[in-house]
Amino acid sequence: MITFKSPEDLDKLSPDDPAFPTIEELVNDLITAYTEPGRPYDHDAYGYISLVSSKSEVNGTLDEPWKGANIKSIPWEGIMKRGDFYIAIYLANNEWGWTLVIPTKWAIGATRKFIESILDPVELTH
Repeated sequence: MITFKSPEDLDKLSPDDPAFPTIEELVNDLITAYTEPGRPYDHDAYGYISLVSSKSEVNGTLDEPWKGANIKSIPWEGIMKRGDFYIAIYLANNEWGWTLVIPTKWAIGATRKFIESILDPVELTH
């Protein structure tokens, strides 16, 4: 899993990576937009973004947002599809949220069925 808690964390991902445009947009919308000049974004107070970076993470333990969690055990606020990625949103309260980006090609079997059971019916486009 690759975690993005600041705009600088975009450096963790190659611009050639297929997930880069999606992650960049989410970082801009959810982190950069809430960063004030002279005050770094506080991911502990407001949340962050993670990218599933291996097929085994989709069906395994994520340990986000708590130890032992997995995609099917998290009470998602919603999941939407954008191109080749699912974007899952977990809201702990009115201020803290976690966004998980999942490559659709790795979501198979029971995990895909679970995701599609709560999937927003409208696919987002750029």
